[in-house]
Amino acid sequence: MAAITIPRAPPPPPPGDVYVDAAWVQERLARGAVVALDARPGARYAEGHLAGAVRLEGVTEVEGLRRELAGAGLCQGPVVLYGEAGSGPALARMFALLEAAGLADVYVLRGGVAAWREQGLPLVKQTPASRSCEWKAPGHEVLVSRDAMMDAFGQRGIEVLDLRDHGWEGNYDAPAHFRAGHIPFALPFDLTRFGDVAADAVRLDDVRTAVTQLGPRKNDTVPITSTFILHGDGPEDPRPLEGYLLMRAAGLKARIYSEGWQGWTPAPVVRVVEAEEVARLMEPGPGATPEAHPMLLDLREPWDFRLAYLPGSQSLALRLMLKGDTFESFVQQHWPQADRAKTPLIFVCYGHSCVRSREAAVFAARKGFTHLLWYREGVDGWRAKGLPLLNLPRDGATP
Repeated sequence: MAAITIPRAPPPPPPGDVYVDAAWVQERLARGAVVALDARPGARYAEGHLAGAVRLEGVTEVEGLRRELAGAGLCQGPVVLYGEAGSGPALARMFALLEAAGLADVYVLRGGVAAWREQGLPLVKQTPASRSCEWKAPGHEVLVSRDAMMDAFGQRGIEVLDLRDHGWEGNYDAPAHFRAGHIPFALPFDLTRFGDVAADAVRLDDVRTAVTQLGPRKNDTVPITSTFILHGDGPEDPRPLEGYLLMRAAGLKARIYSEGWQGWTPAPVVRVVEAEEVARLMEPGPGATPEAHPMLLDLREPWDFRLAYLPGSQSLALRLMLKGDTFESFVQQHWPQADRAKTPLIFVCYGHSCVRSREAAVFAARKGFTHLLWYREGVDGWRAKGLPLLNLPRDGATP
């Protein structure tokens, strides 16, 4: 499929050009060069807010935001968002909606109301006079649909970040939610550990550093110039929104798949499995249907397969799998009974550090397979557990 294209994406700001300090905001408020937007609960707004600040309470979608903004006389930027401790999700949601609505120059007051008070700057209780304008700004693509996600995963220049866990564990071990199932080619990552987006001094340099180190294994990092699509559990999960704000503030390109994991299944899913499950799957019990029997695909080179391979596996090196119609012919030859919606497809490689299965899972998903299993420990892990390995004579033909 063609690479995903998203028109009118908000251009990434230089790092540090989203968060602004209280003095910057005060100077521009005084001369009418910026309008403040309050992301706190309504009761907190009533207790005191920045002069002229607009409160957009309960707005959760782009068209509603445009109506509210036009009714408040805000049809163009710049605007500055602010919150306080505990209002991070609301502030992050408003930031994403403002960019999606098409506003340029959306800023965030670093440290929120607390930083404003620390500078001895005043809060007021007067509500700004109502006014209106005609909204003309075209929108930006911030939210990614499920169809767009189906086109996007595994495409060059696009990285899907799964924010449900805290990222890789130890030696790039898969965390719990990611292990139990993830979108093909996604990477586990936590973008909410860099500070409270509404109240703290967020650590943007740490965000950029973490992204430069992101990848499926050590020394195999993704390009920082990629477009990063963020997802969490579902529409109510605030983590992708907060992550979006952090990545934009760090000068990175980001999108949000708001439906999250809840909206993905039953699309193609990759699950990380252990040796015990592989062995059990390869010995189905009585009454198992042919289409339920797994396909066990060894992605190593043929000469390595010949020396030692898992019982029941077939050899198809990744470089050959990706070539022309090889995979389709291979499936027809070895697993003609396969049902692409039901048959488990297990990938095995050399060992824990081999990530050929990651790319193979994307390829198989594009071919219609949905039940994709990644035996991460590979032949090395199988051998370490003392499980049986087979071999072929030196002059034998590799299956």
